[in-house]
Amino acid sequence: MKVLRLFVSLYCQVTMYKQFLLSINTVCLEVFFILQVARDRVVKGWNFAEQLDDVDTDYGSGYPSDPKTKSWLLKYLDPVFGYSQFVRFSWSTAQTLMESKSVAVHWDDDEEDGEKGAQRLKNKSMLSYFSSSGAAQSQTAPHRFFSERRLKNINTL
Repeated sequence: MKVLRLFVSLYCQVTMYKQFLLSINTVCLEVFFILQVARDRVVKGWNFAEQLDDVDTDYGSGYPSDPKTKSWLLKYLDPVFGYSQFVRFSWSTAQTLMESKSVAVHWDDDEEDGEKGAQRLKNKSMLSYFSSSGAAQSQTAPHRFFSERRLKNINTL
């Protein structure tokens, strides 16, 4: 009998957990649908900031697998400037097309971004301010003004 109670209890817990996950997934799907409708409305009424001649508004779904989207991206790719503000440059499909169909540009500071650039220039990276290990290691000397007056930080009263 004890074993049976254990399994009944386990069954109840698993069932409740499944219902909990189902309710979370339902909320996520609803939010996703609302955001998708909002995005579609923005895309449909998009006003191009750039002075482009008659832009074809049949860009498809916007997903990489959509042939209409691919052909639209290929048609409106400028070999020097890339795309208008309408297209996200970080999107892998746009990046791939730009790499294969555009003029190659090399920016000197590309390699110096982030941690490596900060280390090369002996500067602190922005990430070091948010890490707990970086905060403990970087105990800098107080400014001369405070040292000369023998002033110290007080954390507690």
